[in-house]
Amino acid sequence: MILSAQSIRKLGIISPFNERTVTSGLSYGLSSCGYDVRIKEPVILRGARQFSLASTIEHFDMPLNVVGRVHDKSTWARRGLAIQNTIIEPNWKGYLT
Repeated sequence: MILSAQSIRKLGIISPFNERTVTSGLSYGLSSCGYDVRIKEPVILRGARQFSLASTIEHFDMPLNVVGRVHDKSTWARRGLAIQNTIIEPNWKGYLT
């Protein structure tokens, strides 16, 4: 089952938590059935086939009965950046990298 915005808000698993926000053309925060995270560090790629790591500003505290799915954000994909799609396991706590 995909959780609704109301369910995500009620669980309190994301900190700091933001309602949907748009800044400098980028959206982040709660959407109708997901949450768009922000990255803490600037990402600077100096050429083709470059690699960089970045962590989220948001910290996750997953309950035992919830699995998170991490997907690319289209805004970043249009700029040529892609992320590794992954799963956030139940009971996992930390920042996404």
